[in-house]
Amino acid sequence: MRFTPTLASLALFTLVVSPAHADSPPKPIPECPKTTAVPPCNCEAPRYPAESARRMEQGTVGLEFLITSEGRPRRVTVAKSSGFPLLDGAAVAAITNACFKPFEKDGKFVEQATALNFEWRLE
Repeated sequence: MRFTPTLASLALFTLVVSPAHADSPPKPIPECPKTTAVPPCNCEAPRYPAESARRMEQGTVGLEFLITSEGRPRRVTVAKSSGFPLLDGAAVAAITNACFKPFEKDGKFVEQATALNFEWRLE
């Protein structure tokens, strides 16, 4: 999950999460973005909620949030629910602990609103 926002306005990303096995440990994401975020961020792939996998729940969660000048997400909200609270909560938790490359304006990192779609899919 490498995010490199390039738009000065609201950006939209899609992240597809489809585990090989719902209870398997998360795999580290290659090339975690270098940020100044404190405390350290989690750069692991999000876990598919085991109960959601057992129930065969799938869907897309639309999230809106701010990326701070330090690369941390803030004010994470569900803009579009998947229809399944466990999937919505897992998407919020994954973004809350993620690192992002901050937006840059005039040579300085700035806070910027952005959006991301989490697509939870069982294969």
